[in-house]
Amino acid sequence: MVRSREGTARRIRELLSTEGGPVEENTLGFNEYLGDRIAEADVGVTGANFVTADTGTLALVTSEGNARKTVVAPDTHVAVAGVEKVLPTFEDLRPFVELIGRSATGQDITSYVSFFTPPVDSPSIAFDRADAPISEDPPDREFHLVLVDNGRMAMREDDDLRETLYCIRCGACANSCANFQSVGGHAFGGETYTGGIAGGWEAGVHGLDAAANFNDLCTGCSRCVTACPVEIDVPWINTVVRDRINRTGDDSNVDFLVEGPTPRVSCR
Repeated sequence: MVRSREGTARRIRELLSTEGGPVEENTLGFNEYLGDRIAEADVGVTGANFVTADTGTLALVTSEGNARKTVVAPDTHVAVAGVEKVLPTFEDLRPFVELIGRSATGQDITSYVSFFTPPVDSPSIAFDRADAPISEDPPDREFHLVLVDNGRMAMREDDDLRETLYCIRCGACANSCANFQSVGGHAFGGETYTGGIAGGWEAGVHGLDAAANFNDLCTGCSRCVTACPVEIDVPWINTVVRDRINRTGDDSNVDFLVEGPTPRVSCR
C-alpha cells in the first residue's frame, strides 16, 4: 500500500487521540506505558549507530531516549548493527555524531547521545527515588552484539555500490529530495532504507528486483549530493543500479537506448 506523508501523519494523530483526550496527554501516557514495558522485559534489543573496535563502545543517537532505557533495564541486552557501523577507535566517533544531528535536523547535537561499553550497570534516575536504579543489576547480566553482513561485504568489493556503505543514516538525502517529499518512504524505498540512497541498499542487500520497484523515482537532480555530509553520489549509484536492471531483462528491443556511454565509462 502506498501512503502519503500527510496520510501517515493523520493516522498517527488519530491513534494518539483514540482515548478521547488531548494528543499531548495521550502521548505522555503512551510514553509511561512503554517505559513500564521496557522495565518489565527480560531482553532488550537495540541497534547501534556506531561501534568502536578498540573499546567495544556502542553509540546510540536518538530523539526520544527509549533506546538507552532498553540498554539498561532488561537483564539481557542484544545490539544489532551492520558491519559498516564499526569504527576503528573511540576518537573516530566525534565527527560522525556531530554530522548526524546537523545533517538530519539542523541541530548541533540531537536530543540523546549515549555511549555504552557493555555490559553496563543500570543507572539511578532523579525521579521520586533518586538513589534507586531503573532495575536491579544481576551478577550474570548478559550482552550480545550481532554484526550483520547481509550483502555488505559483497558491496564493499563492488566498485560501483561501495559508496553506499558510507551512509550514516542521517536522512539528509531524503530531506532534500523533492520526489521523496511528495510520495513518502512507503513508495520511495524498500525494506532496507528509504529515499535515494535506498537504491544502492536494496540492490546490494535484496537484489535488483527489489531496487527496481522504486529506482525510477530518482531523477538524478543531484540535490542530495550537496546535502549528504559524507558526499555520497546518490544519483550515480542509482544510475548504476538502473543500468543493471535494464540489462537483466530482454533488452533486444531497446539496445539503441543503452548504446554509447554507460555508468562504467562515464567521465565522472
